[in-house]
Amino acid sequence: MEQAYKDYEKGQFQNKSEDFNRLMKQYVSEISPDRKGIITSGLKAVSRNRQDVIKPIDFIATLLEGEVKYQKLPSGKSEYIEFYDKNGEMVATYSNNGWTMYPTKAEVARQTEMCMIYNEAWGNAKKGVPLACGEAIDADCMQSNFDARA
Repeated sequence: MEQAYKDYEKGQFQNKSEDFNRLMKQYVSEISPDRKGIITSGLKAVSRNRQDVIKPIDFIATLLEGEVKYQKLPSGKSEYIEFYDKNGEMVATYSNNGWTMYPTKAEVARQTEMCMIYNEAWGNAKKGVPLACGEAIDADCMQSNFDARA
C-alpha cells in the first residue's frame, strides 16, 4: 500500500515504477519454484541422454523436484525441452527460438493479490484518503501510538 501512495505522488502506476517492479519480483519470488535448479539439472540430464528420436526422460522427475521432457527431431536441426516443477506445472521451455518462462498458478495468484492491494491503495491515494497508521512503516505514526503508561 505504501508503494502505491509513493507511486501516486510520482505519477507512476504499477510497472511504470521501478520500485513497484522490484517489490512485485520480491513478493512473487517467495513462492517461486527453483527454476535455475530445475533447468540446470534438466540440461545436464539431456546432455547425458541425447537421442535422435522423441524420447521423454522419466528419471529426471526426481532431480530437484522437477521434470524435463526432451525432444530432438530426426533432422537434428530442431530441439524442444520442457521443464516442470514438483507440482507438474511447466515452468520453462527451450527451443531453437530461445527460452520461455511460465509462471505457476501460485505465482499468478500472488501477482493478482499484490495488484489488488496496490490498486485499492492507489485509488485511495487518488481520492486523498490518508494511509492509515497500521498500513505504513512510518516513525511519526509509531510515535503517535506510543503509550507512555505502558
